[in-house]
Amino acid sequence: MIKKMIVAMIVLTSCLFASGTFVYGNESWYTALQIENINAIRVKGNDIRLNWIDPNDSSMKPFIHEGSAMLPLRAFGSIIPVDGFTYLVEWHEIERKAVLIESSYRGLIPVAEFWIGSTTAVYYDRDGRNPRRITIPNAPMIVNDRIYIPLRAAVDALWHHSIEWVPSKQGIVIYWTIRRPQYVTFPDMTEYSF
Repeated sequence: MIKKMIVAMIVLTSCLFASGTFVYGNESWYTALQIENINAIRVKGNDIRLNWIDPNDSSMKPFIHEGSAMLPLRAFGSIIPVDGFTYLVEWHEIERKAVLIESSYRGLIPVAEFWIGSTTAVYYDRDGRNPRRITIPNAPMIVNDRIYIPLRAAVDALWHHSIEWVPSKQGIVIYWTIRRPQYVTFPDMTEYSF
């Protein structure tokens, strides 16, 4: 009986952390990016890191295209401020489609599908079911053999995340919806107060 209770508590705790709904105290969990900057600041509680947007490729950086911040889809997983998840990308050459997949304790679950040159995307529910077609602000594109998508479209496909544009910093902030940060540090080390 005690073993079952301990296992249940461990599973529940893991679920709370991985779901992105658990917030401890006043800790901030956010990512800050800037247009044309190869770095991202990731804040998880007291852990603040300045990393390349894609740890494997220092040339990846967001840019503005027709009013939308564009980011390589493969870099997306490295900037999301959540523990317990990894985001993978599956490329389907024939359909020219990229599928964003969540890899977590629940297994591999589709999150969204994006087609190159199309403003139609498909978002899935939290359990990877009930696909629904939506219109995104700009069509994904291929630049230098990389799939770029509107960053807002990718964040909107996630659960429990929000994204905000800070014009004065040419910056983007991604955070847990339930915990909007009061202060943000951007990669150029300037600060912003919401």
